[in-house]
Amino acid sequence: MQPNRPISAAKKRELRSLAKPVIVGTCVPVQSLFEYVEAGDTLEEFLHQCPSVLREQALDALDYACDQMMAGARFLDESIPVDFAKPACAGGP
Repeated sequence: MQPNRPISAAKKRELRSLAKPVIVGTCVPVQSLFEYVEAGDTLEEFLHQCPSVLREQALDALDYACDQMMAGARFLDESIPVDFAKPACAGGP
């Protein structure tokens, strides 16, 4: 058995890159929620299939992802077609 040694900064970075983010308070990867949404499933279907996730937890995960995406939007290349003025979810023509 090897004595306990501090983990190097490089090893910590490697371990973090291997870890998958999970929905807070669960062991369910956030990626699972995204895959359900991407497949066109409803939030209710995801919650039915993942009973350990509460609706509020799933909505918080989606809100966080949206916030992160919008925070990164200011760094988008201007050549990427993005329309922030008229979101698809706003409804109407």
